[in-house]
Amino acid sequence: MEILNTKDAQIKNLYLQLKRQILKICTEQLLDNILKKLPTDTIKVIITHRRNTIEAENKIFFINSGETSLANSLDEAVEMLTNKKRES
Repeated sequence: MEILNTKDAQIKNLYLQLKRQILKICTEQLLDNILKKLPTDTIKVIITHRRNTIEAENKIFFINSGETSLANSLDEAVEMLTNKKRES
């Protein structure tokens, strides 16, 4: 078992966090490229919490407590998210 001092552990943790972030960015870019190459008549269902992903879509649905509502715009979706109480 490797024993690290505090400084080494912090450096190792930072390195792992950076690797995860880079992987996440590369994966998002790859997925975004794939989605853009699909035919325009393809129906895509994307579940996301990222604003930049939501902005690119033409229909946004808000799901809360098993109820689904159509948001007519990104602003309306944000308002639905901030004003409706989330329930488990």
